[in-house]
Amino acid sequence: MDQDSKRDQDARASVYRWAYRMLRNHDGALDATQEVMLRSVQHGGAKVKNDLGWLRRITINHCIDAMRKKRPIAVDALEPTNRQPSPVGAAISVENRELITLALAKLTEQQRTVVMAKTYDGETFAAIAKSMNLSVGTVKTHYLRGLKALRNALGILRENR
Repeated sequence: MDQDSKRDQDARASVYRWAYRMLRNHDGALDATQEVMLRSVQHGGAKVKNDLGWLRRITINHCIDAMRKKRPIAVDALEPTNRQPSPVGAAISVENRELITLALAKLTEQQRTVVMAKTYDGETFAAIAKSMNLSVGTVKTHYLRGLKALRNALGILRENR
């Protein structure tokens, strides 16, 4: 396997992982991966696939758009078939996921990217800074401001429900 093919596979795997974390659906994540990889080819091919920050932003934005367009899904589709949560627990889980998704959508693009990379991917501030071409201090500022905005948005969204 040559270097470009390996890089392409790694980029595709990362995009799928990000999409699956947001959509919680294998088929949706595959569709998102296909769409994001198509956009990467249309906007520069191999150069763009090496820019994981750009791919993450495109993936997150695509998933948020997909969730906005999608009607509410049945609770059964969100839970593994071998485990049956209580109806109350399932409703709380779905509601929390919806609240978090709405709160993430209210962040600036940079805040959302940093918070998702740090929280969901477990990346270091240095790695995020490198992928976004920012200083570590700026990334930390985006992270802290993003967390504060999430807390505020989640509080407001919970009060309105």
